[in-house]
Amino acid sequence: MKTKVMHLFLICLFLCFVIFNGQNILLAQESDEDSIFDESQFDQTIDESSKNAAKMQILLGGTLQFSSYWMVPEQFDQYTNFLAFNGIVFLSLLYEPYAKFFVSESFSHSMVAFSDPAIPASSPFLSLTELNNSFNLLEIFFDFSFKNAVFFRIGKQVIHWGAANIWTPVDFINFAKYNPFSDIDSREGKPGIRIHIPIKQFNFFAFFDFNNTFPNTDTISNYLDATSLALRADYTIGDFELALSSYFSKGQASIFGFDLSGYLLGFDIVAEASFSLEGYTPKVTDIVFVPAVTPVVSYTEDPVFSTTIELTKTFGENKDYSLMVAFFYNSDGYQLSTSEDETYYQLALSSGIGSQLYYGQYYIFTRLSKDNFITNFMSISLMFIMNITDESYRLTLTHSLSIPSVLPFSYSISFFGGEEYREFTLTGRNSWIFTLSTSISF
Repeated sequence: MKTKVMHLFLICLFLCFVIFNGQNILLAQESDEDSIFDESQFDQTIDESSKNAAKMQILLGGTLQFSSYWMVPEQFDQYTNFLAFNGIVFLSLLYEPYAKFFVSESFSHSMVAFSDPAIPASSPFLSLTELNNSFNLLEIFFDFSFKNAVFFRIGKQVIHWGAANIWTPVDFINFAKYNPFSDIDSREGKPGIRIHIPIKQFNFFAFFDFNNTFPNTDTISNYLDATSLALRADYTIGDFELALSSYFSKGQASIFGFDLSGYLLGFDIVAEASFSLEGYTPKVTDIVFVPAVTPVVSYTEDPVFSTTIELTKTFGENKDYSLMVAFFYNSDGYQLSTSEDETYYQLALSSGIGSQLYYGQYYIFTRLSKDNFITNFMSISLMFIMNITDESYRLTLTHSLSIPSVLPFSYSISFFGGEEYREFTLTGRNSWIFTLSTSISF
């Protein structure tokens, strides 16, 4: 495996050298949508680019969001109000038709407007980044191509592989899992080189992950040895797209993934699955009591398998109703068969060790939504998600308005039920959260 990684890496370096030093090579912008933003607004197709003279385009955009959260326990005798202002700003420099430079930054400013000591301000399901100022460089990369046949992306980037929307087993490269409860995807990317080779209905991707190389730059051999490699190949067959993914890293068991998306019998179908001979996500496996109570974090030595399936159906005279059902299984989730399991589980939840929606072994999700609710600028949805393992759940009703010439806004009411100190009831069972948010994109 090390030899293969070295050969692929050297080939990549050679191609980069040829591109920057050749005199008769045409570079073109890759037209894909795997950034955290929809880049179609400023990416032209290859054919259009080849017809236009070289010109520089500078594009600045992003999303700004203001949210307010009111948390109320079941007795309705206390409440806590959180205010949050966050967003993402990006800058794109497109030298058409040769290359593109892209950088994005996230920010978050949150505060507790009215705090009650009985309700912890660190509730994980509020989707607040931090209760203070936060600035993070999300992505900074450079795009170019070799003869419009091989496309390169060099720099810090988020890798969007897989097709699922709620649980993403194939998303095993990025630092953090995608959070479906967040309106803004503010995950930080990894440093590396991504290669994309499209061939008609087939696409091949390779990503050289340099995240572990920084402490190992003394010699080239250490640098190559610390480079991780991710591979992906997808193929379109009729109404379905099938894909295989893999990730190889020193000191970690190899991870393999499969995903598909398509249309069958009136349903949009999305499925993902991943497998590894050992665990690759941190878990609380023990407790140290000296000098203080401290969780011991490690990885399971057993094989790990996770899978999800999503079914979506649109119906109604104007196709403005949508019903989505999803199921998730994660063999690496916590079991709650003993009191010791309960202790480890609650420590993981309270300490934030692990990823939200991945603590349990079994989950279910369903959402019914309707566009053009009463008027054509309103929509409404009812969402239910449950951690079947610990029997906690969240029920949310959301109403959104997009009135012309007025800032769009939405409000929601969420109820969190189940036993206390579970994934959705960490701050108290049978509690309510009222949310009001507005956002602007430019």
